[in-house]
Amino acid sequence: MVVCGVLCVPNKMRFAAFLTIVSIILGVGFSAALVPFRIGFEVTVRYEWRGFGDPWATLWLGSQQDSFQGAGVTIGAVYAAGTTSSFGAGISDILLVRYSSEGLQLWNRSWGTPSAEEALDIETTTDNIYVAGRVVTGSAGSDGLLVKFNLAGSEIWNVSWGGGANDIFNDIAIGSDGIYLAGSTGSFGAGGSDAVLVKYDFNGKHLWTTTWGLSGDEFGASLAITSDSVYLTGRDSCYCGGPSNGFLARFSTNGVQAWNTTWGGTYFDEGYGVAAHNESVYVTGPTASQTSSSSDLILLKYNSTGFQQWNWTYNYNSESEDSGYSLFATADDVYVAGRSSWPAQPTIVTLFNLNPDGVLQWNKGWGGNEDCLTRNIAYAVDGLYVSGETDGWLVGDRDGFLAKFNFEGVSAPGPIKLYNPGDVDGDGVIPMSWTEPFDPDGSVAGYELQMDNSPLFYWPDDPWTTSETNYTVTLESEGTFYFRVRAYNTAGLFGPWSNIQTITVDFIPQPLINPWLAPLILLASTCLLIGITIVLFIYRRMR
Repeated sequence: MVVCGVLCVPNKMRFAAFLTIVSIILGVGFSAALVPFRIGFEVTVRYEWRGFGDPWATLWLGSQQDSFQGAGVTIGAVYAAGTTSSFGAGISDILLVRYSSEGLQLWNRSWGTPSAEEALDIETTTDNIYVAGRVVTGSAGSDGLLVKFNLAGSEIWNVSWGGGANDIFNDIAIGSDGIYLAGSTGSFGAGGSDAVLVKYDFNGKHLWTTTWGLSGDEFGASLAITSDSVYLTGRDSCYCGGPSNGFLARFSTNGVQAWNTTWGGTYFDEGYGVAAHNESVYVTGPTASQTSSSSDLILLKYNSTGFQQWNWTYNYNSESEDSGYSLFATADDVYVAGRSSWPAQPTIVTLFNLNPDGVLQWNKGWGGNEDCLTRNIAYAVDGLYVSGETDGWLVGDRDGFLAKFNFEGVSAPGPIKLYNPGDVDGDGVIPMSWTEPFDPDGSVAGYELQMDNSPLFYWPDDPWTTSETNYTVTLESEGTFYFRVRAYNTAGLFGPWSNIQTITVDFIPQPLINPWLAPLILLASTCLLIGITIVLFIYRRMR
């Protein structure tokens, strides 16, 4: 058809027409040859929506040591408090982060001096945030620290308490008549260190201090308050014959001790968390005196007179170390947050729900391929918030986490780590891979891998999805790109984003013509020119 069309034009125009046709054919062929070939990939878009009460999890990632030690809840928001060495003014500073009830970070603050500060617990009211911890005072030791913030994260006032030795506030509770703090003191009391209770009013004025202990070392870990009492738990080292024993002591709101009781045996036993509801008092911690393994999680119930009504223990297996750390009690439920670890396995968060008679309703685990350490639990109308730290496997030496569970123990998948893919060769192909999460329900459905041109991920590309722990990405342009990944389960719940990997792509210069295609184009062009020449020769002879 093309040849016949050319033959129909006048003689003077034939060679110009033939030259044009040949140029077009060769131009198309060489244009195709000049385009480097890429392997295509399909993008699947997933839309995320979190409603009120939906479980979620998030991470705080810093380049050094960071952790969340406590969580507090107000209407529509949850606050996580901890310690950061990645940001702030000194060696370590108090870290305060506000999230929406759907898990969106709203702001973060660091507070401190050129010295070192540490936040160990947080309590919230409708108007204010109170953070307890310690401040290093020099080579001699530290003082207990209390800082009051408004809900925007601005400091209102701060006070410190202590003497010439080590003093620390480990827990805080807000009553209608003031602020109660529990900890330990090496500056006052009867022994090497004593458990201590300190009370302030809402303007930071010191009201009273009381200590508990004998000639050994005592440590105050946690407190709970009712309308007329303060309950303090911790450990001692001098009453029951073991290396340490758990204790529970009751005080009036004026600091007068009503009674104390201890439990334990020939090994270590400790009280880490305490909760009170009506006439019931619950204590949790580790015990090595009632187990054949390294330690068990123990939950004890007392009445208001100090009589132990029952105790319940949990052990994952004969080699595991298990412990309770924090708890919350209602009229119908007791929620205990702890952790469990065993040789060659990561430490995971463990969450338990028991009824007031000590009958287990459910238990869940949450974590990743490296240690996740529980620090605190907060109760809200929309769920349970567990705070803690990951043991230096994502970005820095430690990273903070905040995981929200519903009241059936369901949560989002745990954290995962995105590996560095190493050198990227000149074809732009990047093999990405990551760890698996520890999902509380064993129902991880897949993963989302996300890329952006900014490490802040303001305008990320639509994520790639896969059911495997790896995915190959092919980039079409040079530049610096940022990647992160997270897991999602069959319920549509998303885990926290992983660490970010930065990848710079510099393509190797491509040849002008793809080597395998150039000979074909040359052969086809030669055949075409020979064919045209033969046709012209025959045509002229026929004339």
